[in-house]
Amino acid sequence: YVVARQTQQNKIKQVLQTLDQALQKEIQQPYQNNPKQKEQSFLSRWIQVEAVERPSVDLLQRGIVLKEIQLRLLLAQQIMLKGQYPEFQQELTEIIQIMQQLPDPNFLKQMQQKIVQLKETPVLSVPQLNTRALIG
Repeated sequence: YVVARQTQQNKIKQVLQTLDQALQKEIQQPYQNNPKQKEQSFLSRWIQVEAVERPSVDLLQRGIVLKEIQLRLLLAQQIMLKGQYPEFQQELTEIIQIMQQLPDPNFLKQMQQKIVQLKETPVLSVPQLNTRALIG
């Protein structure tokens, strides 16, 4: 039981660390939603005409939301190490809800799949011990 639980916690910890590293990388680089245009005329490479749009509030707060997700992952890891699996799964559910606020679906889709996998990880129950089993 102890070895199985330790290996399960190590796997979960490793996945949480990879998610943390991916979040750190996303925080470092700004959100880009510009599709690459392959061939452009000479003038369009030099002069670019676009409609002026106000930046989305979601994009302005993207770094803050990513940092919140990162902190919640750290909190979830601490909860998992304490062995409080219902609270751990609740924290993962809250992380998924926070992720749905962000506008970039590709990055988040991969992260949400990993978090759902963590959430669906079966909980190793503590074996029932009784005095007859211990003695006999």
